[in-house]
Amino acid sequence: MRVWHISNETLLDRGIEVSRLGSHKETTEIPQSQRDQSFTFAFTPTAHSIGDWGILSSLPKYIKKLYPNSTIAVPNPTLCHKIFQPLFDRGEWSSITKKPWETGYMMWQHNPYIDHWLSPGEWEHEIYTDHYRVWSHEDNFNEPLIEQILRAFGATDEELTQWDTRPKLYFSKEEEEECNEIITKHIGNNPYGCLLFSGRVEKYMGRWEFDPILFPDAQEFADMPVFYYSQFDLDKTEWGNIFKNKINFKDLGLTLRHQLYIKQKAHFNLGYQSGITDSISGGGSKITMLTPFDERGLGSNCIRGTKYWFKDQTFKVY
Repeated sequence: MRVWHISNETLLDRGIEVSRLGSHKETTEIPQSQRDQSFTFAFTPTAHSIGDWGILSSLPKYIKKLYPNSTIAVPNPTLCHKIFQPLFDRGEWSSITKKPWETGYMMWQHNPYIDHWLSPGEWEHEIYTDHYRVWSHEDNFNEPLIEQILRAFGATDEELTQWDTRPKLYFSKEEEEECNEIITKHIGNNPYGCLLFSGRVEKYMGRWEFDPILFPDAQEFADMPVFYYSQFDLDKTEWGNIFKNKINFKDLGLTLRHQLYIKQKAHFNLGYQSGITDSISGGGSKITMLTPFDERGLGSNCIRGTKYWFKDQTFKVY
């Protein structure tokens, strides 16, 4: 795994090969910056799937909390394309979207803690990335990435314990009105849930043979209407019997942001682990996900408060 940094709008290789990005807090000297200083904090994730940006959506809020006088700046799609073009040209993230450089703006737009979207030619200094991370324990791989990044920039363990750093997306008034109208049309004012049964990686597409692990959790919500997305026909499986009142997202012609809003507002989200569900997991919905990974494989992609079921029929809430 290579360590990167960004300077003068260019992605640079530090020439370091590591087995794990970041460092242990006991062996890391974390700069103790003055909390009241005024400066521009420019940041971007180095990966560009929906989940890569989604799980860090609360970062601007808590950098502002650390440094109230800071200006939070994020590359706009044009600058993102310029910085990461070598990776985009070789097809990175192309299985998700034809324009992965637009993912960040799609996921973080309307975030009230972002002060400025950087265009090419505006910023010749360093743009910080998610390669800045400090772990709490050398043998703890299941610490949310956002907490590791915040620790690298001066957050204390006490602050991280007190803060709710789970993902939170923001929407325009127009988006909210449109989505609330859709919800009311199909569900009325009743509580509802969302199901997701799909995978973007080829070996995880279709139905997972071990998904009956989720049946006991699903029974808690069996009488609720649901919106869903699935790569297989639910009505030809036990899922169709558990959830009889369901609306297929595919039939509604919604944008991805509309679907994200509906999921974030749902009473519960249940299904296969995905970046889409990760991204809305701080909105108050009860999240239960089946992951194909073991704990080490899940790594820093875990979200506080989410219930993860593993293939060995064990579960954990981080």
